[in-house]
Amino acid sequence: MVQSLDEVTWYSIYPTMWTVEDVHKWISLSAKQYNMKPVDLTKFAVDGATLLCFTEEEFKERAGD
Repeated sequence: MVQSLDEVTWYSIYPTMWTVEDVHKWISLSAKQYNMKPVDLTKFAVDGATLLCFTEEEFKERAGD
């Protein structure tokens, strides 16, 4: 998979350092890569450190699964 410069840049940052924007990029790109339905990003208005604290259940609830 060829990554854009933007993808390479934020992929190189450890997730605890991700901004809300980085979290949104990761979720959007992951959903696209795995042919998932679009996710309501307003439910993920969190930084990377907070995202890493989510349980699987919390993540799925926000993602609409």
